[in-house]
Amino acid sequence: MNRTSKAARHGMLGAAVGLALLLIGMTGWRSALDQARRRLRASADVLTRTLLARIGRELGRPRLYLSEASASLISTLSWADLVAQRAPCFLASPTHNPEVLLLLFLLACTNTPKSSDTADTSSCPKAALFPELTANAANAAYPDPEVTAKCDGTDLVVTSNGIPWYEFVALTPNELAAQTLEARIPLEPVAAAEPITLNLLGDVGFALVGLPVYSPNEAAVPEPYGDPVYNEIVDACYGHTGPEGDYHLHAMDVLCSTMVAPVSGAPSPIIGFALDGYPIYGPDACLDTDCTEITTMQSGYAQTGDPTTYAWDAYSYTASSDPTVLDVCNGRTEPDGTYGYHMTRTFPYVIGCYHGEVTLPDGDTGGGGGDTGMPPVEDCADVEAGMPCCGDGVCNGPETGDNCPADCPT
Repeated sequence: MNRTSKAARHGMLGAAVGLALLLIGMTGWRSALDQARRRLRASADVLTRTLLARIGRELGRPRLYLSEASASLISTLSWADLVAQRAPCFLASPTHNPEVLLLLFLLACTNTPKSSDTADTSSCPKAALFPELTANAANAAYPDPEVTAKCDGTDLVVTSNGIPWYEFVALTPNELAAQTLEARIPLEPVAAAEPITLNLLGDVGFALVGLPVYSPNEAAVPEPYGDPVYNEIVDACYGHTGPEGDYHLHAMDVLCSTMVAPVSGAPSPIIGFALDGYPIYGPDACLDTDCTEITTMQSGYAQTGDPTTYAWDAYSYTASSDPTVLDVCNGRTEPDGTYGYHMTRTFPYVIGCYHGEVTLPDGDTGGGGGDTGMPPVEDCADVEAGMPCCGDGVCNGPETGDNCPADCPT
């Protein structure tokens, strides 16, 4: 897909503004928008509805309708431009289709807030990404899910009660309970001089639906620091509850994280943010600025041991020149020059280390980023027979020169 020239964009600007002003002058812009919606209301195709839901949510208008042909054209737009740039009212879009231009002009250039909109979402594009959650009838025994986002100075502040919008399925003995969660991340993330090791326990990021994302490992129980996805102790959305009834994710899914199903053949949207402020995208991405090729991004980690316990010792990262393979933090520099993480179906699933400067939450540190830094392996007298331990003279599995020099002298 070739980008339009400046002259072409100016031509589109004139055409869109002229048509919009004509309609606005005759009936007022709200009436013009209603006319456009009625004229464009057509297909009930699932893909089209999903696409329009995404556009509508990102523009603050949850219900849009468009002909299937026009939806197909809009699907070629850059989602990063659609969400973050807005100016100059999408007129850099690679189409001369008048109904697309009119719709985008009316929605973007005259997009006055609804009465329910807040100043935060109208002036804070990142906050506008967060959906209005709806309760799931199957979760009637629990509070309704809640998430809010706003800009506060140089930070994006997200609050949530940690209740999933989809059906909760208990996989641990811990009963689901509402939480008081708040994450404060930089609106303008800053790359760190070197990758920063993940905190082993606690949040490393959050989904747009307000659910916290944890490292790809468990705590000391039930399987010491094992991979919960590998051990199949997460639900279909890759989450489960912790000891305090805190529901959290160890991997991510586009639909579960955004309430919007992925669109086949389109690059994945932002589905969350890491604590360093960088976005987390779904798995599918453009390989160039014109998005002439979309591919599924791959983790550079390979399983080298048994991740039932001590997950970070069971995977190793290998750098690759293949543009579809992510870096050690499970991210990449996007075609537009920005950095972003991508969810993957294999370890580390979301984040391998922090690419940006970050204030780590309270809790243990020592996860990924190529430096396993695993906690000390317990002495053999303190663990059940047959479990990994330090002091049995065997350097195998979780024992390394770092966490058990007695068994693995360096």
